[in-house]
Order: sequence, then structure tokens, then C-alpha cells
Amino acid sequence: MIAEGDSKVVVNQVRQGISEDSIGGPVLRECLQILSSLSVCIEFRAVPRSANSAAHRVARKALLLSLVELESFDFLGWLL
Repeated sequence: MIAEGDSKVVVNQVRQGISEDSIGGPVLRECLQILSSLSVCIEFRAVPRSANSAAHRVARKALLLSLVELESFDFLGWLL
């Protein structure tokens, strides 16, 4: 499996298993814990922000949906 992100710093921290004491440190530590429990090999790649537009759209929509019932949202219809 390949996971892509547009932050080289975060991708490198995940690759190296580092969770620094920064604003995103707790989230990164949780991600590393989850990753260590998986039995799947995941390759992390840094990509330009322009290549990550679909993930950006999903993340922005998730923020907007935090106040809405997710079960009633047509995610695939929105994505396509």
C-alpha cells in the first residue's frame, strides 16, 4: 500500500518513526501506534501539494461534516 502526503517533514517523520514534541506530535504518535499494529506494508511518499488535491478536498469536507450526521452524506457522489 502507498500513502502519499504533501508535507515532506511529516512523511520523513513517519518513515523514521519520529514523533517530535510539536503541535502535531500527539497526532503523529497516534498514527505511528496505529501503523505499528497493522500487518500491511505501507510505503510513504512525499508528493507536491498540487498532486494531493483529492486528499485536500476530503479533509476539508470532513471538517465541514464534523457537525453533520455522516450516515446521511453521499460521500461517493460528492467525490465523483
